[in-house]
Amino acid sequence: MIEDQLKALFAARAADAPDTPDLADAVIRRATAIRRRRTVLAAAACTVLVAAVALLAISPGPRSATEEFPVATPRPATVAFGERDVLLADGTRRQVSGERLSAVQSVAGGWVTTTATAVSYVPVAGPPVVLGPGEATVAVNRAGTRVAVQPWGEATEIRVFAFPGAAALGSSPASAQVVNRWAGEQLLVTTPNGDAGAVPYAYWTAGATAALRGEMLTLGSTDQAVIGLVPADGRACVVRVDLALAETARACGTGFSFADGVPLLTPDGRFLIGPAEGRQVRLDLAKAFAGEIDREEVTPREDYRLVWDSPSSAIYRSTGSQALARCDVVGGGGCSPYAVPEVGSAPARGLVPKYPDLDAGAATAVEP
Repeated sequence: MIEDQLKALFAARAADAPDTPDLADAVIRRATAIRRRRTVLAAAACTVLVAAVALLAISPGPRSATEEFPVATPRPATVAFGERDVLLADGTRRQVSGERLSAVQSVAGGWVTTTATAVSYVPVAGPPVVLGPGEATVAVNRAGTRVAVQPWGEATEIRVFAFPGAAALGSSPASAQVVNRWAGEQLLVTTPNGDAGAVPYAYWTAGATAALRGEMLTLGSTDQAVIGLVPADGRACVVRVDLALAETARACGTGFSFADGVPLLTPDGRFLIGPAEGRQVRLDLAKAFAGEIDREEVTPREDYRLVWDSPSSAIYRSTGSQALARCDVVGGGGCSPYAVPEVGSAPARGLVPKYPDLDAGAATAVEP
């Protein structure tokens, strides 16, 4: 099995692998940047979602027609980042910062970089544009055409930008709402309720808002839907929610639970990968939503951190180590060692996600 191969590749780490996380650990791990920003949210996440409603209202900023509808531009094919440079897919380097980089995202027309002092847009051609302070949560959609930036703090505004060009689409009032993820060009946020510990979810898109009542832990998203885990009759069910926050499909009896860790959505939205009843499995979502629970034991241990490399393969690293492996988690083709890319004469500090809506910046770090 792939798990056995990973154990061999990460033998030094396997002996002290962490215990199975509880629900609070699972939620907090899926929101590492949020945990760093506010310890109060970490406490609220332990009770994960009591029925409540909160809407994200974005005030549009001034923009020209050219800025509002930028010409489609591909994201630069970028592999990794070093101290101040990025490594492109063709093997060339480009300096994108005068300071030490802590994260890089490839967006339409350039890169969004994070340093100790600023989050900036660095276009392929032209001067950089500061989007926010360095201590901020940054969320990028799959196409690289939308970015949300939220400074760390107890009540901060969320600013949304369009790319290429970094045109300001608008900002939310300062509040407790927290950036979660993008689904296409719609932004999903969470809002903790200090009294009840609630974390309801809401979208913002071009002047429209919607809210979801009840409990849901988001697992991933596509351009058309969000996949989540909800409690039902003492067990966890997988649900599909459309962009109006209406449930369109449900599958129970999958074996996934809040206590065993968070399953991960594959980039094509076809499968969930994660722990179920003591095994690591791949769940076919189309079949599950049609009433057929089709699971195969194909994946590595959940406690190895992952960045998607393709719709079917992922790069894993052992927590506390720089050892990397590429694994075919969908087809079951096994794992092979993955050499840490070099940026200049030094190993890369981190990988640049191909699927930024699924891989948070914190999960891309090569350095332990």
